[in-house]
Amino acid sequence: MGFVVLLGACSTAPPEEAPEIVEEKKPEFRRVVEEVQLVSKKLSYYWDGVLASYTNYQYAEEGLLKLEEVYNSDDEVQERKVAKYDEGRIRSLDTLDAQNDLVRYHLYRYDEQGRLIEDELYDRRDELQTRQEYEYNQEGQRTRWSVYNSDGALLSYTLYEYEDGLNVRSENYSPSGELLDYFVYEYDSRDNRSTREWFRGDGSLEESREYEYRDGALVEERILRPNGSLKQRIEYRNNDMGNPVEVVYMDAGGTVQEQFAFEYITKEVVTQVPVEE
Repeated sequence: MGFVVLLGACSTAPPEEAPEIVEEKKPEFRRVVEEVQLVSKKLSYYWDGVLASYTNYQYAEEGLLKLEEVYNSDDEVQERKVAKYDEGRIRSLDTLDAQNDLVRYHLYRYDEQGRLIEDELYDRRDELQTRQEYEYNQEGQRTRWSVYNSDGALLSYTLYEYEDGLNVRSENYSPSGELLDYFVYEYDSRDNRSTREWFRGDGSLEESREYEYRDGALVEERILRPNGSLKQRIEYRNNDMGNPVEVVYMDAGGTVQEQFAFEYITKEVVTQVPVEE
């Protein structure tokens, strides 16, 4: 229905004013350049320090991971993962074997807000294996993760709870809705996760973890048995930017079980940030 604008005065009522047309302002963005460290190599060692395998990572100019290659200790390629992007979002991830033949691949789908809502896994014959779906609340936080088989039957699902923007609980369910297990998380004053408790479906404690930080960087993780005794300890040794360069897994007695080392490259990553009015 169109609007009628009266050109002459009316003796019984004032003329109606045409509604003001307000053009919707397009959001403005500012360009932010940030220097970040990206993992270029991850090395895996046995307990005795002998190299087991290593992984090389390659990135696109904008800092997006495009290639991941896994090598054994003899420098032979074991696996490759190739990622393809569209508008900064990963759209597919191909896994290739040592002969560079396709093994499996993922296809990803997003909603209008750019949130991942579907992840489909296919084998080399293009046959669907599993489908994962993700749901979110109005704040953009993930609230549900569902896994389906190739026939569309629900295999399991996970529900997430939040307080003050932080994930404080996650619950894993069977297809019939039976609670299998759940995790409860606590945080420190800097919003770093301080504890993680793992409970069975009946509410009994299975395991707990404690996290220790120094200058905002994680330096130690302690895995405890239900009775509170130490089961395993993970030590993080970080660089000046707070990124781990060495991660060591030890048993309760301090004996090394396995260890990892990380190398980094420094890149300038450009992002577009909305301008606040």
